[in-house]
Amino acid sequence: MELYSSSSLNPTMVTSDLPKTNGMSGARLLKTTPNSRVAVFDADDDVFYVIQTDISNNKTIDRFRFYPEPEPKPEDIFASKEEIRELKGEISDVQQSILELTEAVNNAIVSNSSADDAKHDRRTEEFNKKYVPKNKSEQQS
Repeated sequence: MELYSSSSLNPTMVTSDLPKTNGMSGARLLKTTPNSRVAVFDADDDVFYVIQTDISNNKTIDRFRFYPEPEPKPEDIFASKEEIRELKGEISDVQQSILELTEAVNNAIVSNSSADDAKHDRRTEEFNKKYVPKNKSEQQS
């Protein structure tokens, strides 16, 4: 009795040998099965060929060139002491600007508040003159 499928227990083994051919003529001569796609590396050049076949085993071959990827430069990752000092100075300037703006906003709020208080007092006085009786005899009439 088989508990597991054979495909899940037998993964494709990767070998150290890459499929190689000698140029485009070797890629054309390579035997393939219908409805397949194969990548083949050139033995003499930094190119590879992708060979695709249709149901009639007609081939389409695409050629690709590849290059080694350069390593990133480590000096781009770190900052020098001078760059850190400059950054600290810029941060200090921004903090000072924030303090000055905060003070200006607070002063504007206080001055607006005083003006609003005076306006409110004037409106209250006008309302009281029109609608609030001054003594009890005026309340009864």
